[in-house]
Amino acid sequence: MVHRDRVQHNRSGGQGAAMKILDIVKFNSGVAFVVDKMPVLTYEKMTAPVSACKGEYEKFMFAWREFLIGSDESGVFYDVLYHRKESGPKAFGGHVFSHPLKDGGTFTTDGWWWDGGSTVVARMLGIEMGRVTIKDRTSLEKCFVFTAQYMDVKMFDERLYRPFLEERGKIEPRDYHEFERELRFTKRQERSL
Repeated sequence: MVHRDRVQHNRSGGQGAAMKILDIVKFNSGVAFVVDKMPVLTYEKMTAPVSACKGEYEKFMFAWREFLIGSDESGVFYDVLYHRKESGPKAFGGHVFSHPLKDGGTFTTDGWWWDGGSTVVARMLGIEMGRVTIKDRTSLEKCFVFTAQYMDVKMFDERLYRPFLEERGKIEPRDYHEFERELRFTKRQERSL
């Protein structure tokens, strides 16, 4: 199961040691990455210029809209929200979220900030943006639900995936249900000690 989490935020601004991939699990038609810790994001507001929008749909949906773009210190992970206030349901069920800003302030979304526009933001930032399914092992032990996260494809490969392959070699992704059972078994054993 993939859950659209609001990602972790860190007021201190530091993450410490670099994140590492611990395991790879088969997930639907792709894979999910089990990591040692989740990315910590800080945000900045940007306005999408028309030049970042390709095609009529993107120009209609995103040109001159405000974006709230979260990124981690390593430049690997992102969160992309855009502002759209119209009649109808609110984003994220109307829930309000506070996001730490890069300038030290806080920005609170009000239910009119929607997930989307990643292709426009990727052009604004000059990166190839993709999606990755991840979760830290500690969280998976509590609740076996992965998170979808935007990422810079090149940076993910360089900073996380290649180091994992260099350390572990090419591996076959683990079976999803087998991995879940292993986590639960390990957790039960720890409780009995």
